[in-house]
This record gives sequence, C-alpha cells and structure tokens, in this order.
Amino acid sequence: MLIVVQVLVGLLLSYAAVSKAMNIPIFAFVIQSTVPFAGNASTPTLVMMAQGVMFAEILIGVSLVVHFYSRIMRSVEIVMFVVFSGILLMLLAEENPVSCGCLGISPDGMGSRAELIFGLVRNAFLIAMLVTISRSSKHKGNQDESQRMQSA
Repeated sequence: MLIVVQVLVGLLLSYAAVSKAMNIPIFAFVIQSTVPFAGNASTPTLVMMAQGVMFAEILIGVSLVVHFYSRIMRSVEIVMFVVFSGILLMLLAEENPVSCGCLGISPDGMGSRAELIFGLVRNAFLIAMLVTISRSSKHKGNQDESQRMQSA
C-alpha cells in the first residue's frame, strides 16, 4: 500500500513538472513574485530557476515511481515540500497573492487564499505520507537485516 502512495506522489510531481514546462515564462514570473531572493533576478536567471525546479520535480517524481534511490528522493522531496509550504505561508500574508504555480499556473495568474490553504494542507498530507513511507521502509529494512543475521 505504501509503495502505491509513493508512486502516486511521484506521478503528482511529474505532472507538476510537465504543467510548469508548458508555461515556462509564466512560471518564471511566479518564481520572481514568490521567492524572496528572486525579485531582482534577470529573465535568463529566472528561466534557469524555473527549469531547475521542473528538473528536480521530474527527477524526484520518476525516481519515486521506479523506486530508484527512493529513500534519498523521499527525503529531498520532504525538504522541497517544506520549502514550498514556507513560500505558501509568505503568500498568505500578501493582500493579493500570485498563484503559487504548484500544480500548474492558474489561468489568470492570480491565487486565492483558498488555493494557498489547500496547497498547505496538501503539502502537509504529502509530507506525512512520505515520512510514513520512509519510517515503514526503514523499519522493514531493520527487520530484514535482523532476519538475515539470525539465519546466518
């Protein structure tokens, strides 16, 4: 069951990356509007940052789907979700927040408080799922190791 959840998280990340890839200039604007240190960055820098986020999401997503370095990728994704959640919290403090672009850019480019709150709840749920999977697989790995030692 937990492996299915890991695959679903991987597919969600892959979907997020593809949806951002379809609109790189708008996603670059979202980065400029939402990431504190990116406000004065040049357009090529913003595009590189957008491509970097997309590359990370697709790499982690595919790795989770095919179980390639799953433990490391789950840890990296937990950190990414925490960072993304911090950005969402900062956006909540703004009067007219820009869409976070988390799972694609909203058509008008504007976010809503409900969208941001949903993103925070979704991220908390995904973090909890990834932590549960990591703990379960670590515990299972410890059991497998002790069984191998006992049989030797």
